[in-house]
Amino acid sequence: MSKRFCILLTAILTGLVFLSVGTLVVAATAEPDKVIEIMNEGYTKDKKGPVAFDHMAHTKAGAKCTDCHHEYDKDGKNVWTDDKPVEKCATCHDVNKNTEKDGMKVMKLQNAYHKNCKDCHKEKKKGPYKKCNDCHAKK
Repeated sequence: MSKRFCILLTAILTGLVFLSVGTLVVAATAEPDKVIEIMNEGYTKDKKGPVAFDHMAHTKAGAKCTDCHHEYDKDGKNVWTDDKPVEKCATCHDVNKNTEKDGMKVMKLQNAYHKNCKDCHKEKKKGPYKKCNDCHAKK
């Protein structure tokens, strides 16, 4: 083998190692395979049980991170990217009332969940969106 070929092969293999490590780090931090239990903490009236949200099932169904995770700029554009931290929904959405943040209306938490989840399921004709117990565990 020529010296030039060995140098090229070494460079390619080194690049592949760095690419593989970077991919593994991103995959390990994203944790899209976790099932998140959405609890009903803080509601004045808590009629239903918690919801188990399966990231992997939603990813396989074609959902993008920005379908749920958001941070809006002044123009109403979602500027959240997957390198930003994931905040709990209740950080911005009040549990019991609609609010306002930076001049924008912010739905109360339950309405935000229901609008986002039910509208998406209805639009894609996948997943439950009519019966409470299809998503909520029994209390």
